[in-house]
Amino acid sequence: MKKPLIYCGRANKKLADEICRLMSIDLGDLDIEKFADGEPWYRIADYEKIGSSDMACVVQSTSEFAPLTYFDLLGPLYALRQLNPRKLVAVMPFMGFRRQERNHEGGEAVMAKLMAGLIAAAGATDVILCDIHNPCILEYFREAGVRPYEVNANPLFVKEFVGIDLNDYVVMAPDKGRYETAAQFAKALNIPLLGATKNRPEHDIAKIMPIDGNLKGKHVILRDDEISTASTISSSAGKAEELGALDMTIAVTHGVLAGGAIQKLKRRPFIVKVITTDSIYLTWEKRIPKIRVVSTAPLIADIISQIAES
Repeated sequence: MKKPLIYCGRANKKLADEICRLMSIDLGDLDIEKFADGEPWYRIADYEKIGSSDMACVVQSTSEFAPLTYFDLLGPLYALRQLNPRKLVAVMPFMGFRRQERNHEGGEAVMAKLMAGLIAAAGATDVILCDIHNPCILEYFREAGVRPYEVNANPLFVKEFVGIDLNDYVVMAPDKGRYETAAQFAKALNIPLLGATKNRPEHDIAKIMPIDGNLKGKHVILRDDEISTASTISSSAGKAEELGALDMTIAVTHGVLAGGAIQKLKRRPFIVKVITTDSIYLTWEKRIPKIRVVSTAPLIADIISQIAES
């Protein structure tokens, strides 16, 4: 089997480098420049080595300023498409516009569906995502003719608790949408699962309603898909502390950490650790002592190999 060719945008080169290291592949040569007005320009510098029997991948999380980071995915994909590889894989560990997956209030743009269509138009045959916000996004890719693969980060978090006495631990799901993932995580650790309900009166504000279980004297592990402004995390921690829990560890796939999230975490000594993944590159100012980053690279490398062999 020919090894796939891997390129990356500017969002998360460290992750791309680690994927390449695990697969014994050299990172491809992609030139990204910009014109004086800021317009981006993309070129596959080593285009001569790409043939019709090759599989090519572009690793790019569409985090932070989503429009620009999407172009750093779409541009390289389209440049590669023109070289006619047999498969073209968008490796997007974190998907921007993931919360705009439905028309909630009427008259809204369903941006997640639009992005799936754009990735298909750029030439992707397959897409790799990590713990997607809503399963309907996978269907948007299928409708657009792109095969979706979803990485479940639970195995990475389970490893973090090996060797720890978990007798007084419980897993908490912050809302119904995360219940299934949290249930799988709790089952893997062989500890109880509790659930909460979340009301979101505004886009980045969450109010946690009553929790269905006893937290008194327990160490709580909250399993969520992302931490953005930390409003949900902070509310969950406050409610758990009120109910007598000893402390809380957060296991969250995507460390968005926008707005005042870092300050909220610093002000909550009840939250003793936040375990997140490298689906989004964390700048050094966000790497406070209680945050630990684990790598999705082994899981992504496995799926890339599966696609290459299929």
